[in-house]
Amino acid sequence: MKMRNLSKARQTGPYILIYKSAKRIFSLPKIMPTLFIRHILQEKLTENGINSLEIWGAQTEYCVDSTVKFAHGLGYQLTMAQGASTTKNNDFMTASDTVAFYESIWRNRFVKLTNF
Repeated sequence: MKMRNLSKARQTGPYILIYKSAKRIFSLPKIMPTLFIRHILQEKLTENGINSLEIWGAQTEYCVDSTVKFAHGLGYQLTMAQGASTTKNNDFMTASDTVAFYESIWRNRFVKLTNF
């Protein structure tokens, strides 16, 4: 697996950044809606003894939702600040309605939602 430094990550696109005790321990290029699909992220988390995650990101109904559900299914304890995901308006809902809709699904089932 090829790892890149943070400055390179900022230049090339979305990355998963993993911190433990306020120290960045690794980053992974985000190449699919969730890195749990191919066990890449889970292997790194296990190697580093990480069993709880704080979730934030874009796009609420795709990447964030799939990551929340995969991580929960694997037994990770999840927290997320309310409003910490983003999306865009779609044919059915505004962006803020979409975020609120998904947060109502995640709340107390998959994620502990907190205030900023």
